[in-house]
Amino acid sequence: MNLSPELYLKFAKDVEPEIFENKTPKFHLDVIKFIDSEGKYKAVVIFRGSAKTTLLNKIYVLSRLYFYAEPFIMIASANDTKAKIFLESVKGSIDKASAKGYALARGKIWNKDRIEVIVNQGKKDASGKSLEQICHIVSLSSGQDPRGANIDNIRPTLIIIDDLESKDGQFPIGNKSSRQKLRGWFY
Repeated sequence: MNLSPELYLKFAKDVEPEIFENKTPKFHLDVIKFIDSEGKYKAVVIFRGSAKTTLLNKIYVLSRLYFYAEPFIMIASANDTKAKIFLESVKGSIDKASAKGYALARGKIWNKDRIEVIVNQGKKDASGKSLEQICHIVSLSSGQDPRGANIDNIRPTLIIIDDLESKDGQFPIGNKSSRQKLRGWFY
């Protein structure tokens, strides 16, 4: 199933119309299309103020949960505070979607750095088989070890890295040595 970027945006606008103050620029559709295209690794660089965090950490993550039941999403950022703020934002979107009747619900785990989301809660197919799926989202800061990440025998299926460079955190970009350490951690 390959959905159009317009559907992602329509869904997100219904869930959180307040985040759409301005008309959606065409390049947002292009970014979603690019990320959903074939290929394992993608990098998107967008100018500051372009709403990339809203696009990737809210709209894209929420849509991947709802439309694809993305099993394991990891959101990484420069420091623990930023990563947790990004996850908090997603949690708010899930709660709003649930309140509007979308089949997304809180799972058993709902804390600052990890959540479990139930997709299609209570839904069954024509034969009575449950359509429920459990999805996981974890926040991670630079320097934390992502290797071996495994929840219920599932490795991360989508990793979003946003604002990895920062003036603070484990690898402040103010000097060459820190930038080299960050690069080493990333690769």
